Amino acid sequence: MLASINKHSPSSDHNRNHCTHVHPGYGFLSESPDLANDLAQLDPPITFIGPTVSTLRLAGDKMLSRDLVNSLGIPIAEGTRVFSSEDVRSFAALPQVNYPIMIKALDGGGGRGIRLVDDASSADEAFKRCGCQILWHNLRPDSPPQMHRGKFFRPSFC
Repeated sequence: MLASINKHSPSSDHNRNHCTHVHPGYGFLSESPDLANDLAQLDPPITFIGPTVSTLRLAGDKMLSRDLVNSLGIPIAEGTRVFSSEDVRSFAALPQVNYPIMIKALDGGGGRGIRLVDDASSADEAFKRCGCQILWHNLRPDSPPQMHRGKFFRPSFC
């Protein structure tokens, strides 16, 4: 049914097909706050079977999710937003952080845009590779690349 919804005149499509609910399946559409919102705006609205629009927005934004977890007092690793490889090196230079660290493109999904930075010399290349993910997946081309950096804990095995 979802495939038959015409984005330009969805009301006629869903009225003709008597559609009242949509389950988006798994993957991209199931994580789309825009789809859930668009369905709710129809006349009459279609019920999106899944999380609310606000929950989808929160879960889809790494920094909002991090802020929520932090506000609940749940312990999390050191981390912040970075805009350059110099920011990455500055973060790693903090006494409570040090290398190795992990950087992650905020707009990459499914593990894309994650890079391990073992030392200061690898920060430029790691940031550049994450930036490629941002440019490829960013729907807001006028916004600057943004990444999250966080402490990476490398397990040691006996």
